[in-house]
Parts: sequence; structure tokens; C-alpha cells
Amino acid sequence: MASSKPAPKPDVSVLVLGYNNLGYLAECLSSILAQRGAEFEVLYIDNASSDGSADFVKTNFPQVRVVSSPSNTGYAGGNDFGAESALGRYLLIVNPDTVAQADWLSNLVKFADEKKAAGFDVVACSKVLLADRPQIVNSVGLFMSAWGFSGSVGDGESADAYSQELELLAPTGCSFLISREVFENLGGFDKSFFMYDEDLDLGWRAANRGISTWMVPSSIILHKYKPFPGRPFPYYQTARNRLWTVRKNEKGIRKFWLMGACTLFSLALAFGMLLKLRPAVSWAILRGILPGLLTPVQIDEHAGGAGRKKVLGCRATWPIFWKKLGKHSK
Repeated sequence: MASSKPAPKPDVSVLVLGYNNLGYLAECLSSILAQRGAEFEVLYIDNASSDGSADFVKTNFPQVRVVSSPSNTGYAGGNDFGAESALGRYLLIVNPDTVAQADWLSNLVKFADEKKAAGFDVVACSKVLLADRPQIVNSVGLFMSAWGFSGSVGDGESADAYSQELELLAPTGCSFLISREVFENLGGFDKSFFMYDEDLDLGWRAANRGISTWMVPSSIILHKYKPFPGRPFPYYQTARNRLWTVRKNEKGIRKFWLMGACTLFSLALAFGMLLKLRPAVSWAILRGILPGLLTPVQIDEHAGGAGRKKVLGCRATWPIFWKKLGKHSK
């Protein structure tokens, strides 16, 4: 009797984390399953949704493996939970409110494999465009400014302006590829972040170890992006998590400079929201500062490493500062 050989492991495990995202899943999963050029599996990680998302995927996409979390542990905890079940040598983490374009997956894998062959591990990030305006960038990765704020590189700019590979501090959590070995060595996402800036923290920790993030312009994905809906919660999270990221990844005088800058930026934003008659948002920002400064965090053992060279200086991010100010003033 011939013995059956175990199925080969896929090159890539695509992790799609969802929480009550039923309306997005059909188009997202269909676009992923249509990818060619690499062996991959797709995992839908359901973060304790109440809208029937998990059953929908099981019924309509039997080729997708459903992994159900017993509770909603946010973006960070949910992806960490799903990664434990992944089989691929790469993890491709992607938002459910996206539509992958042709060769999105294979171009990320090709870039990462070429760097690996040259002796470098990298984090490979897609060019994320707005789904309703695909000529406009949503994000090509993340930055941290010496002014004390973070954000998406390329936000609102022409897609044509980002036609070359670009080295960055961190990937956008919307769509990026990382080797499973590197992800596990980093300890995955920091679950305490729950959501917002956990991708900045992960990329910064990788950078501290000499593992660079690169945007791959030929890997394109459309994002059905919606700005902060005006709820206080995202503002609380970002005010707190940005400070945590700095405290974990910097050291010395630069650490205290950035902590001070982050605090001043949050205070200014809180004051601006108060002037806009949004006291709940203003209060949420203020509430995020204290735990951001005082809650114990796990300092990265490589804090102050190569990642510090990628924090953008005041001059480089001055135009972004005014752009952000204008956006929040609307």
C-alpha cells in the first residue's frame, strides 16, 4: 500500500482579519483567491463577529480556512491568533475592506525572495490606493516624525509619485508581507495595543534589528478607506499607542524628546478638537496621554537601534504637519 505524502506547505499564508465586516468579504476574498504566481492559503480570522461573517465564509468560500477567535482581541491580538494557525513561510496580512489587484501577492513574494537570496530579510509593503479614487494613494507605509506624530507616507498624493521601491520605517497594516520566522522572532504584534499603531511598532522593532520595510509599487491593493468616524475611541488609542511605540523603541535623549513631542502634539490636537466643539474627542485624547506615558511597556531589547535613523526630521515632516492640521480642522 503506497503511503500518502503530506501536502506541501504553501509559500504564503494570507491572513484576513474581520470583525463585523460581512459586507466587504465577498469582494476581498474573491480578489485574493484570483491571485496567481505563488502557492498560498487564505485564512479568515473572525474576531468574534456578530454579523454571521464566519458562517458566510464557510458557506461561500470553502477553500478559505476559517479561524474563529473566542473574543474580539483587536487588530493586534486577532492577527497574532491567526498567525498561530498559518502554514506558509510568509505571512501576508491584509485588511478585509480591500480589493487586491492582479499580481498583488506574487510581486510581494518575488521582492522578498530576491532580498532573501541577497542575504536580507525584509518586510514588503503594498502600494495602497483609495478604492473610490485609485489614482490617489491611501498609504505606502508609515512614518514617525520628530514633531511627535505618525502617519501614512503618501496619503492623498498621486499614485504616479510612488512608482519606485521605497524604504520606510514601518509597513501599513492594510497590506504587508513578512516572513513567519521574523514575525515569530519579533513576538508578533503587541496585543496590548489592541488597534492603531501596532503596525508602526512592529515595523520599528524590525528596523531596530536591521530588517527594513520596503514598499513594492507593483503590488497594488485598493482600500475602501474611511477616516476616523468622529468617535472618541480611535483618538484615545492613537494618543496612547503612539507614546507606547516611542517608549518601546527609542532610548536616551531621543526617547525623551519624542515622548515630549508626542505629548505636545496630542495636547494641541485636544485643544483643537475642543475649539471645534468636539469635547468627547478632546477628552479621549487627553485620557490617552497618561497611560501612554505611565503604563508599563515591554522595552524592545534592540531599542535605539537602526530604526532611529528612519524617524523623519522636523524639516522633512513640516509640510505633513500642516496637511494634518488642515485635515483635522475640517
